[in-house]
Amino acid sequence: MMRKTEDASGRRFAARLFTYQCGSVCLRLIEMLPEDMVAIPVGGEQQHVVVAAPSYLRDASAPSTPADLKAHDCIQWRLAGAARYRWEYERHGERFTIETQGRLMLDDARLIAIAARAGAGIGYVAKAAIADDLADGTLVQLLHEWTPPYPGLTLYYTKNRHMSAGMRALISFVRELNRRGGGAEH
Repeated sequence: MMRKTEDASGRRFAARLFTYQCGSVCLRLIEMLPEDMVAIPVGGEQQHVVVAAPSYLRDASAPSTPADLKAHDCIQWRLAGAARYRWEYERHGERFTIETQGRLMLDDARLIAIAARAGAGIGYVAKAAIADDLADGTLVQLLHEWTPPYPGLTLYYTKNRHMSAGMRALISFVRELNRRGGGAEH
């Protein structure tokens, strides 16, 4: 989940991580889309959330603000090049990131969810990936008001570019999926 951050290095990283190009068509987070492109949403909003297992919270009080995470064992997400992902927050229109600390560093979001379920610490994961855990109480969402949903991915292409038959077919397919699922084009 990763949204554009306010610093220049965050924007460059997010653009690299969340742009997939295939010929004349690209896939990218909608909020990072160049303005002169035709965009077709792929899927709906996304949301990353802060979670912990009830067993972890028995021994530690739940954080009430992102700053409170400094007193917690947070499960780190290791990015390419050994960088740690900075957890992203937004409240009342203000966006910011927090560098968390923790003993466990993993490079796969699924492993972060597994570790959080096991009570190894607080995790930051895609809500869709752990929806069942939230529903059955295996995980508890923390800092609700600090992690709102954000626009998801979009397929995009240049307005005045000649389209191959394959590109037209892909665009028609995605538009049909949106029509069936109620997605709106931008």
